[in-house]
Amino acid sequence: MSSVRNFVPALLLGALTAAAAPRAANAPAAPVLTRADNAAGQHGFSPARNSGGEYFVSGKSTLRFTPDKPVCSIDGVKVHQCFPSRRTPAGLMIARLDAQKTIGPLSPQRSGVFRHRVATITLDPGHGGRDRGAAGKYTIEKAATLLMAYRVAAILRACGYRVYLTRNGDYYVPLAERCRIQRRHKSDLFVSIHFNAAEKKSFHGIETFALTPAGAASTSGGPPLNKRFFGNFFDANNLLLAYTIQKALLRRTGAFDRGVKRARFAVLKDIDAPGVLVEVGFVSNPREEQMMLNPAYRDKIARGIAEGIIVYHRIMLRR
Repeated sequence: MSSVRNFVPALLLGALTAAAAPRAANAPAAPVLTRADNAAGQHGFSPARNSGGEYFVSGKSTLRFTPDKPVCSIDGVKVHQCFPSRRTPAGLMIARLDAQKTIGPLSPQRSGVFRHRVATITLDPGHGGRDRGAAGKYTIEKAATLLMAYRVAAILRACGYRVYLTRNGDYYVPLAERCRIQRRHKSDLFVSIHFNAAEKKSFHGIETFALTPAGAASTSGGPPLNKRFFGNFFDANNLLLAYTIQKALLRRTGAFDRGVKRARFAVLKDIDAPGVLVEVGFVSNPREEQMMLNPAYRDKIARGIAEGIIVYHRIMLRR
């Protein structure tokens, strides 16, 4: 990773300078579209028979688009796109940005993904101190994330990884400082751990976020933005890491799949390694909170996060 770290600043200098210009933050025009079958084919997928151009296969890997919605499924895991696919007389169309930033990194070819070492990991227990985070009937997020980070760290250390935490107690760490901690330790990956909450108590499930690419809107909404952050250098690896963690968490827990998503979270903007933010469940959902109070279920979550990191590492070794 050190070689990557050395050339990243020079490579991004022009992009970051451009991003500082007033026009860079403006919402771009409508996305440029390309045929879904062409985009899928460029990344090793072939159309499945009688699928209407929505379903593609590559060996054991599968890709399914949802027409007129910004979501696809890759090997059964929901992945939110930058833009909706569009059904047209010419066939199903997707944004070129999605062909590059969504389909490519998660295809068997791992298009755009760069190889790097994975030896040192920074775990970021969300919130802390005066920032308590979400609260359920029995759960305070700042305490729950710290306990989860301790457990994930123990599993990873037992597997031979060097692991740092952005905090080791109940104290406040500014968001920008969490990024600086990752850079100071020269960590190869960054994983921020959170527990979710919503006004609707019925909301449940697990979701994992990567930094929104320049030119796209975040999954939660808002206009697309051309602004680029340092973390966008790792767009392809960010998405792959989010995907491997989400897939492992779903396999371990059986939780509802809220998908791999994009957001411009502050803790993902200025790290100089691939990074993600994972929301492991809703403390506002009574049933899900009860499950997360069970040590056996919390262990499944911790092992899911660790497994996703290890799977990502193995992909790095295979390339």
